[in-house]
Amino acid sequence: MDVPNRNHKLYRLLAKLFDEIDLNGNELLDWEEFTNYIIEKASVLNNVKNKMDEIKKYTHKRIQLGKDITMPIWKVVYISDLSLIAYV
Repeated sequence: MDVPNRNHKLYRLLAKLFDEIDLNGNELLDWEEFTNYIIEKASVLNNVKNKMDEIKKYTHKRIQLGKDITMPIWKVVYISDLSLIAYV
């Protein structure tokens, strides 16, 4: 895939990354700054992965109500012990 101004964009992003890693702003990247950056990013990514694992997966399920609803539904509650949905 050919991206217009690819090299220019790459240089700009690399400069931005360098500035982000260079915590003390001395325009030198030392080993401690680099490793701290990598460890921090790995930790953040690991936390995001763990959060994604905690998200419950819901599926769409068509249900048929016992009677026609002519009034608006104000509240819906799932009763997990009975595997039922109650509505008011």
